Amino acid sequence: MKNIITASGGTAPRSKSLWGWLLAALFTTLTVAACGGGGSVDPGTGGTGSFSRGAITGFGSIIVNGVRHDDSGASVSDEDDEDSPGRGKDELKLGMVVTVTGTAGTGTGTATAQVITFGSELKGPVRSVNGSTTNTGSATGTPTAVTGTQTLVILGQTVIIGTRTVFDPLSLPGGFADIMVGDILEVHGHLDPAANTLMATRINLEGNANHYKITGSVNGLVTTTKSFKIGSETISYATVPADKLRVDLKDGITVKVRLSTSQLVTGTWDATRIKPAAKKAENKNRAEVEGIITEFTSTSKFSVGGIPVDASNARFDKGTAGIELGARVEVKGAIVDGVLIASRVKLEDDDDEDNQNELHGVVSKFDAAAKTFELRGIKVTYTASTQFEDGSLSMLKDGAKVEVKGAPAPSGGVLAAKIEFED
Repeated sequence: MKNIITASGGTAPRSKSLWGWLLAALFTTLTVAACGGGGSVDPGTGGTGSFSRGAITGFGSIIVNGVRHDDSGASVSDEDDEDSPGRGKDELKLGMVVTVTGTAGTGTGTATAQVITFGSELKGPVRSVNGSTTNTGSATGTPTAVTGTQTLVILGQTVIIGTRTVFDPLSLPGGFADIMVGDILEVHGHLDPAANTLMATRINLEGNANHYKITGSVNGLVTTTKSFKIGSETISYATVPADKLRVDLKDGITVKVRLSTSQLVTGTWDATRIKPAAKKAENKNRAEVEGIITEFTSTSKFSVGGIPVDASNARFDKGTAGIELGARVEVKGAIVDGVLIASRVKLEDDDDEDNQNELHGVVSKFDAAAKTFELRGIKVTYTASTQFEDGSLSMLKDGAKVEVKGAPAPSGGVLAAKIEFED
């Protein structure tokens, strides 16, 4: 049994006894054997390999949706930068929403990444900064699963700040407090196109942006003037080159639009490229997708981030209440002919362990006075309530090998809830 103590020296009780863990493991094994892992997905029906889409929550290999992907041999690309297809792994940051394809591996929670693609959803000037507000949800008018206490408006789109939003520590060291009207920000996150809101997972301050970007639902399309709207913003596609117009425009579809940085005299934005917001997912026998429900017919048929989901035989970890348009969910299963055949569906909660930041590595730049150190180049802050496992605070020093779990710190990096010493 592992020992857990806090930084102040007290002992923290474990949430489960050894017998509890054994019984839980036995129950899980019997349940999986009885019901096929919560659904009727045949691993052989999809293509081989794995597909994962979600925010990066950790490193020590890249961690997405609670799964650690060995990225040692992966190629990395920015979906928004066609001129520089090959990118370095050092460009992957906490909070970026990525798509990872590879092999599922041989054990639960393990995978090998072959291709990692990243790309933000929104880039532009801040129109307003709001200190306290609540997201009222999507077009149904009902609250979404996640509520923001702070919001921004960028290009007419509401950006919701949550407890898991990561602020770039270099450009925004003070977090939300550093953001001012007029700042150019790049935002990664999960889009709710019906509500024209973006749940931010990472925010960077951009110095000199040579283009803006918005992702959203097309409305008010006028083919004669070659214009449409995303939210309140009017966009002209009159001068978009034929090879840069990569979608058959019509009202209701979700697109990603690159914009010039200057508005026309009419207040219209000039588009320079338009493409679908999401590509059709390739067949994979293991898939994990985190995102917003963007289309909803029933709890058995909906779409997450543009990917159709068949949940007719799925197990709903927290029940079906709250599974609706605009809700944030995690879906596991297999992709067959572009449809995610779900075995499990879970309503996402920022307090879920899978949503914690997790870092593995060797401690450097340890500062006992400031109660900070670095792990894989990321600043980690600990407090008197931080739990230490398989060791104590006295063992924390440069060169120590540790695993850290916690939430984004207000000033960037990770605020450690638990530090475990590893062999």
